[in-house]
Amino acid sequence: MLRHTFQEIDLEGLKHNVRELGRFAKGKLRMAIVKADAYGHGAKECATAAIEAGADWLGVATPEEAEDLVFLGKPILILSPVGKEATKDSVRLGISLCAFTKDHIKTASEMAKKAGKKAKLHIKCDTGMGRIGIRSEQELMEVLACADENVEIEGIFTHFSTADEADLRYTEKQLEAFRRYIAIVNRMGFHPIVHAANSAAILGLPDAHFDMVRMGVAMYGYFPAADFDKKDADLRPVMSVKSCISHIKEVDIGESISYGRHFIAKRKSLIATVPIGYADGYMRANSNKAFVLAKGKRVPVCGNVCMDQIMLDITDVPDLSIGDEVVLMGRQGSECITADELAAYAGTISYEILTSFKGRMPRIYEHGR
Repeated sequence: MLRHTFQEIDLEGLKHNVRELGRFAKGKLRMAIVKADAYGHGAKECATAAIEAGADWLGVATPEEAEDLVFLGKPILILSPVGKEATKDSVRLGISLCAFTKDHIKTASEMAKKAGKKAKLHIKCDTGMGRIGIRSEQELMEVLACADENVEIEGIFTHFSTADEADLRYTEKQLEAFRRYIAIVNRMGFHPIVHAANSAAILGLPDAHFDMVRMGVAMYGYFPAADFDKKDADLRPVMSVKSCISHIKEVDIGESISYGRHFIAKRKSLIATVPIGYADGYMRANSNKAFVLAKGKRVPVCGNVCMDQIMLDITDVPDLSIGDEVVLMGRQGSECITADELAAYAGTISYEILTSFKGRMPRIYEHGR
């Protein structure tokens, strides 16, 4: 039984985005970032589509995410540090690991020796993100000195904190620091895959492309920030969120809608109910702010978003009926509601909007429209 509230995932759109990002990073390896269930789009399906479009690597955040994708036969990097047991399993499965401490190297070596395999490690450098990674040249040399015959220094990488901003001076400083780290690694006899470019840097900072780029939010059709300089990139949003009208009623002037009575009818109104709520990822911050699309027109959300349902003021679109399609995010006719628009209502970013749609909402995978 298919619920009438669902995500629609355009896999051909995703493939287009992978190819488009390849146009900006010609000749470079491409890592498809499919962490967080591919930003809420479905990791297995999106990873498969990305590979079909030319992705060389997969990037994830957790051991579980990596293990679920081993069957695809592509190299996988866990971008965050993992514990001892996960290191053991990752070495056994040939999954590449993030490393930036002596303990990381020693644990990986120990597990690799026991498994009779080599641990594949990517050295993470904190050049200014302030999250994880090696923070000094001396620290880098000490960590690399722990590498023995049981480990392969397969990669070295960093992450930019402000590459999506117009002022790139801080990003340039990060690049300078990263180049110093690369030089040390090379002097010590290692020649790993070098990667730094996130979506913003793929599109706007060619000097950061190195050997491989990491396709994140742009692979799903969104620019890294709503005001990002889009260059000439043609990105197509991959996810739509749809539902239908479940109930329509008339209300009189002065009647209230939903919890807290934050919507009071100022005219005789036609109110529709739609079976989607914050339990599905449609944020409560959309209350009395957001619009949905119905019959190709923008219709306002009225009252507080509930756990399972929302209400719409359809007074100005009186020809709507129960069962009619409602688009919460995506395109209908000439109108479009984007994750950036929903993010603005919630005071957040498109990434959070995309990863919020999950759980009980089924996904329908479209192979082109």
